[in-house]
Amino acid sequence: MMAQGVLKEAEYVFENKESFKTCISAIGYKEFFPYFEKEKSLEECVDKLKQASRNYAKRQLTWFNRMKEINWLFIDKEDYKTKARIITERFLGN
Repeated sequence: MMAQGVLKEAEYVFENKESFKTCISAIGYKEFFPYFEKEKSLEECVDKLKQASRNYAKRQLTWFNRMKEINWLFIDKEDYKTKARIITERFLGN
């Protein structure tokens, strides 16, 4: 995310908080606000962003794992295209 310019984007959101009321609470922006306010180092904020991203991903997996009708496709471990076609055809009744 850092290589893709998240810091510059977060700074823009920080400087225009009034225009981005929803974004200011989004993961990827709010973690950098203490850096812009000179309260924390960039490294601390990047670590906070990494932790927030991991926590969010874990919550997503927990939520999805409760949905028994989901068919997971593991791209690196199986012929996912064939499996996806079979699942889709079954769903469509073909």
